[in-house]
Amino acid sequence: MPHASPSLLEDIYPLCRELLGARRWVRLAALSRKPSALPGLLEGRHRPRGMSPFVADLARLEWAIHEVKKKEVPGRDALERLTVNPALRLLPLKWKGIADWVNNDQKRAETPKRGDEILLVWRRPVSGDIRVRKALEGDLLVLKMTVEDISPEEAAQTGSIPIGALDGALRRAVEQGILLSPPSRIRRDPSIFPESAGEEFLVSPMFTLQWHITQACDLRCKHCYDRSRRSPLNMKTALRVLDELRDFCRERFVGGQVSFSGGNPLLYPKFLDLYRAAVDRGFPVVILGNPTSREMLERIVEIRKPSAFQVSLEGLETHNDRIRGRGTFRRALEFLDLLREFGIYAMVMLTLTRDNVNQVLPLAEILRGRADLFTFNRLSRTGEGATLALPGQ
Repeated sequence: MPHASPSLLEDIYPLCRELLGARRWVRLAALSRKPSALPGLLEGRHRPRGMSPFVADLARLEWAIHEVKKKEVPGRDALERLTVNPALRLLPLKWKGIADWVNNDQKRAETPKRGDEILLVWRRPVSGDIRVRKALEGDLLVLKMTVEDISPEEAAQTGSIPIGALDGALRRAVEQGILLSPPSRIRRDPSIFPESAGEEFLVSPMFTLQWHITQACDLRCKHCYDRSRRSPLNMKTALRVLDELRDFCRERFVGGQVSFSGGNPLLYPKFLDLYRAAVDRGFPVVILGNPTSREMLERIVEIRKPSAFQVSLEGLETHNDRIRGRGTFRRALEFLDLLREFGIYAMVMLTLTRDNVNQVLPLAEILRGRADLFTFNRLSRTGEGATLALPGQ
């Protein structure tokens, strides 16, 4: 995108200067008392014969870029609520495709066509990059919600829109810099952790609820730390938890994620209903469970593909099957291939003990190309895990 300068008219409209030619440009500059008047002149009788009729909209875009560059963008620490980026312009045009024509190679881009279109022109808060693109309905909706202080709950009820879709639209607007958000309020205690540790260590943009929704499990692993019996979670309570999680995250300006765990969360009687409820509230969902059938995976994906699915392995086949049960190693590998077929991010977790510490790297080679992430967890020496030894013991 060309750079605008407040000093000279020809610097403000470089595209127009190239299209118009020097003599015509000097004449138009003399006729124009201020640069912002140039688009109107180009739209009238002063447009040279044979000149593309959309040149006036090009001039409007150049001037909008110039104005956006002059606007100050406040730091996040100064904000108390979601705010429209002051370095944002909504630019109504009379030609469609101007943004694509300017952003892309003009020799290959489709020539703009006559028709009303609104562009977003804004400067990103951190990088300072100028962005130009067509305004979508979702953009206009979140801008209206922010300016008029309409809550997602109210907008969802009025427009019969899933509240998760509105939360997602607000989140994407913040990520793009169209809206500005206060910083995350999930922060480590500054009296304990020094600022020199770095912002990435001190502040979290995401809050994850790892949710043990059932004690039911189809395996009896020898390192299991909790086989206690508990009453099943009722759906009314579960939905209230999701709503409270959403409120918690909104109040603290962080994203929320739900990681369903257990036991085996897929054995929760109303798992698909609860999964759908989390999706409808806009939460990314991760499943920490045991391998399941193709049919069950298809039903999950039909609602929405999980952000990730994690299964566990405890080492190479002989050791793993001694801990988790006969045949579980090969079943896990087959399930990882199924996850890859469905395009689901696959994670493998290993509980590190003295007996499998030397199997980590060989197992990693087996998982190469099958798992997207291979990591380990600490051994909890409670329950049945008390019979196993920590590494180094």
